[in-house]
Amino acid sequence: MRHTHNKQIRRVLGIDSRNSFGMLWICLGCSALYLSAANKTIDFKSSTLNKTPTGFTSHVSGTGPVGSWAVLEDAVPTLFKPFTENSPSGETHKVLAQTSRDITDERFPLLIDQSTLYSDFELKAQIKMVGGATEQMAGIAFRIQDENNYYIIRASSLGNTVMFYKFEDGKRSQPISVNVKIEKDVWYELSIECRGNQINCKLNDRPLFPTLNDSSFNQGKLGFWTKSDSVSYFGNVSIKYKPKTPPAVTLIKNIMEKQKRLEGLKILAVDPDNEDQIIQIIASSSPDEIGEAADEVGKDVLENGEIYIRKEKKIVVVTLPLKDRNGDTMAAVEVTLKRFLGQTQKTTITRATLIVKLMQEQVNSFRDLFY
Repeated sequence: MRHTHNKQIRRVLGIDSRNSFGMLWICLGCSALYLSAANKTIDFKSSTLNKTPTGFTSHVSGTGPVGSWAVLEDAVPTLFKPFTENSPSGETHKVLAQTSRDITDERFPLLIDQSTLYSDFELKAQIKMVGGATEQMAGIAFRIQDENNYYIIRASSLGNTVMFYKFEDGKRSQPISVNVKIEKDVWYELSIECRGNQINCKLNDRPLFPTLNDSSFNQGKLGFWTKSDSVSYFGNVSIKYKPKTPPAVTLIKNIMEKQKRLEGLKILAVDPDNEDQIIQIIASSSPDEIGEAADEVGKDVLENGEIYIRKEKKIVVVTLPLKDRNGDTMAAVEVTLKRFLGQTQKTTITRATLIVKLMQEQVNSFRDLFY
């Protein structure tokens, strides 16, 4: 059986950077610690010099070519005050650098960490503006959906400003800006806390903006950002975050709890975060199956919209397409049902189709399975 698938708020604070290492603290939301937080560190220690770090992808917002991102070595200041004036103020570490000097005005090189989705998080990252004739900017992009949709906080050593704005459908919102002394060739520590839709910013532990609220993006990836011909460095990054359960996993869990006759349920699709782009199990009533490659039946259902039935002694397994709002197949669903007296192929498909319809009421697009 075949189915066709087809207010700008502005406050000026006179805050100067501190000696050779300014501390730039930008906090989004409350400074709460998460009870079940996970921790992640990006330190580039294992990255190959002069190469883009593994697990990151290069993009550009606006116009012009993508950036040139590579791991270099640079003297990064320590977080502790030297014991004496002769004590070293920093050590040489691997850092991430954006070195392209393309002067295209509306060009925003963006390097995205593909490993993790973040909703609420606390982040600290070291940034330094090294060069640029027309721009000298460095920033952290967050809740990234793609290169056209995300939030950004960036610092500028030519403009002596810190700004917050968002890209939505490739267009920049009106920035919220504060004048701050930002020096070239000086490391700063950028600290971001994001919680819910509240956005608050601090510099050297002093507030920059009144509380902001924006609900455009409730989760997404993190990335490093520059503008035009800015040459910028990024050092160690530490992130504390509340792990996010993918919507597909939550969907499976909820349906299994309500449909007592179900013996099993799984969704097969191409995970956009998987570099190999293989069809795999992205959610299952048996969590240990998540990440396994799809069998040939699952592949055929996803690629051709076929419906398959496999009968066993006590169960029957139906694999059928899950379609988006346009009627195109976005995933395959494997429904495992208990066998019952008088069961026919028609009644089996009908029962399995009802399960898929429940899913389609909650999932309108492919992105809804992941984000």
